[in-house]
Amino acid sequence: MSDDFVQHNPTIADGPAGVKELLQKLVSQGVKKQKIEFKHVVAEGDTVVLHTRYEMAGHEWRFIDIYRLENDKLVEHWDAMIQWPDTRANNNPMF
Repeated sequence: MSDDFVQHNPTIADGPAGVKELLQKLVSQGVKKQKIEFKHVVAEGDTVVLHTRYEMAGHEWRFIDIYRLENDKLVEHWDAMIQWPDTRANNNPMF
């Protein structure tokens, strides 16, 4: 990860320190174990997109993460996430 890592998630600070702070916050909230399934991985040029399923803190989440790389380091990140509901308006899968 680049020292100048740009984070577009408004709840996470820029740079490696922002990611470290997020991880420390999750641990302090009791989130010690996560299950992550990578459903889709797409790479083109300097961009990688991950479509993932998370089990975290007793809840299911769906994430889309977009990373931009430069000189083999992460330099930029965008994401969108949704907590998977117990009841849904349709039966269509997310993946």
